[in-house]
Amino acid sequence: MILHKICTAFEIWMADRLNLTKTIYINLRCLPFKQAIKFPIFVYGKPHFDRLYGKFVFDCEIKRGLVKINQKKLLAPCLQTTPSQLVIGGTVVVHGEVFIGTGTKLTVGDDATLRFGKCTKIMDYCNLICYNDISFGDCTTIAHRCQIYDTNNHFIVNLSSNTVHRHTSHVHIGNYCWVCSECSLANGAIVPDHTIVASKSLVNKDMSHIPEYTIIAGIPAQVVANRLSHVFNQDIEADIMHYFATHSEDDYHLDSDIKPEQFSYCTKL
Repeated sequence: MILHKICTAFEIWMADRLNLTKTIYINLRCLPFKQAIKFPIFVYGKPHFDRLYGKFVFDCEIKRGLVKINQKKLLAPCLQTTPSQLVIGGTVVVHGEVFIGTGTKLTVGDDATLRFGKCTKIMDYCNLICYNDISFGDCTTIAHRCQIYDTNNHFIVNLSSNTVHRHTSHVHIGNYCWVCSECSLANGAIVPDHTIVASKSLVNKDMSHIPEYTIIAGIPAQVVANRLSHVFNQDIEADIMHYFATHSEDDYHLDSDIKPEQFSYCTKL
């Protein structure tokens, strides 16, 4: 039993090693000195820092390890061997704990602002391109292999009118949203609170008119179901997992007095 615990602890340590050199560097590079020495940004593994002349702004109490970059998650569906890449020329605003997985490219243009709500998770192999303004609400999860961009990257000329439209537009993902794997959110996308975006969907417009607790899916995404919520509350999730591990029934029935907001209790990352 003791050997088992030692081996398990060693395996977790090997999979999740803090990179002290890059942790010190990014804090001193992107923060005022008095904030940098508190080390609110932790870096794991060997991510690529291509440009870091932008800045991090913490709109919350500064604590060690609030932002975790290139960290591995046990039991994640991706092969976590590719390092993340950071290109930060603009501003990254942090409102609380943020997790950024492996293989993710984070690009923030010179005059752009990327905003993270508290308990935001960006999982593995995502591509975030921010040349204008992208914001994430509290306790929102972006699953692996998603791409979120607020720009078309290239200008398009309307030959009939000889006009060129602006190629950037704000993107906002609300509180307690779950964007499932391989989704694309394009410039102009707005996802309201408590929305599930089904895998491989494209959101390219303002969806703020739809009700909360909705699933949207498709290309482009449309409403497919209502009154559904992702279980963010880890205590409730643990109870459900235990039930299915010990019962043969297909459904788990919650107590009638549980309110929808209880599923959205934001636990630490």
